[in-house]
Amino acid sequence: NDVITDIRQIPVPFPDMDPDHGAESSDGDWTTVFHGQGVALCGMASAAVNLFREHIDSILYFAKQGYRIRLVGHSLGGGVATMMGVLILKHLERFTNLQQNYDSSLEETSLLRVYAYGTPSCLDAKLAASVDSFVTTVVLHDDVFPRLTPTSCRGLLKHLLHIRETWVKTHIEEDLRAVGERAKTAWAPRFRHSFALNTTSTSSIKKYCKKQIQKG
Repeated sequence: NDVITDIRQIPVPFPDMDPDHGAESSDGDWTTVFHGQGVALCGMASAAVNLFREHIDSILYFAKQGYRIRLVGHSLGGGVATMMGVLILKHLERFTNLQQNYDSSLEETSLLRVYAYGTPSCLDAKLAASVDSFVTTVVLHDDVFPRLTPTSCRGLLKHLLHIRETWVKTHIEEDLRAVGERAKTAWAPRFRHSFALNTTSTSSIKKYCKKQIQKG
């Protein structure tokens, strides 16, 4: 199921959209986005909407009881948790009795927090900026997965093509020659010189060992 969700990369307006029909647009290849919306990946958006519809009643019940909401996800789950946080926050803002319990808006409080680990790029810049107040993302060192975007992939391809046209053609012969020289030293010689103790050395070792045995 995760593979199917991952490969559904059609952009859809988010939130307040029908995940099954959000990608349809009268503008051909363009996705229609209205005020207050951003663009998200269809597969993760659909998963977030389904989880939201399934659990929002329970979440709202506990929020009214004073509990704080924490969503945690890794990789694909981090993207789904982030989108679900957007939907939950939008839903909670409709209830004035919840906002009265806090001096500031729900976004500025700790009522809702999302912690996402190794999350792939799944929102546009506008929508990503809007979740800064309640979403914390964690990336391990040089993990490439959260950095993969259509723009970064195009940039990498462009760089590789540039290298092929410049560096490779210029240095390929030199590199192959260096590899060949290195390969010659990778294997041991076919024949090695033998090593054996001469008679004098053997007798000296025997005498030494005999003395050590006698000494105990």
